[in-house]
Amino acid sequence: MLKLAWLRVPEPRKYRVRQDVLPAAGIKPYAIARNRNNAGWARDMDALVEARNRGSIGDVLDLFKKTQRLRLPEAVARREARLTKQADELEECEQRAVERLKALRALSYSEIIPLARFIEEKTLFSTKHGVKGAEFENVLVVVGRGWSQYDFSQMLTWVQTGVPTGKDEPFERNRNLFHVACSRPKTRLALLFTQYLSPEAMQTLTQWFGAGNLRSAPEEE
Repeated sequence: MLKLAWLRVPEPRKYRVRQDVLPAAGIKPYAIARNRNNAGWARDMDALVEARNRGSIGDVLDLFKKTQRLRLPEAVARREARLTKQADELEECEQRAVERLKALRALSYSEIIPLARFIEEKTLFSTKHGVKGAEFENVLVVVGRGWSQYDFSQMLTWVQTGVPTGKDEPFERNRNLFHVACSRPKTRLALLFTQYLSPEAMQTLTQWFGAGNLRSAPEEE
């Protein structure tokens, strides 16, 4: 698994160097005696913003290392150091990790921006676990097989057929999370199933939500 260490590049805006934020960024404060120091910071920040918007993750990392305006997070710096080693210096597992790092560096940095916003809960999307205790006006729940611990079609089927012996724990786990997701809206709830639903599962949904509220997606041609 490739773990990401976040490297936040600022949103486009005008910049002015503030001495009070330099220590927090890992930079030794210094006196800005001339306008060209400010101009240098502005030039480098503009280049970073351009790389953020149009370049790859590698472009952004290389600019950080080249300008040395801000310090790379330690986790990122360690991974970057791996790339400088020769192949014969690396174990087989490390070589695979390096190949993954190279592939990651080639990705557009703009692809990371929405991912970071999602993780920081700054989008309209969340996981079923993440909304526990929250409340929203309208909710769309996407139900599928993205995780082996959950099979909602199976849970809905067992409501009709009975829970098999020894399956109480997975049944309750699925049922409880389904309840969490479906009880978040104050006004409107919509469910979108992206997995196969057995006839028994459809029967459960009909009993819970009413036949008039169920719609089949058009089949692809």
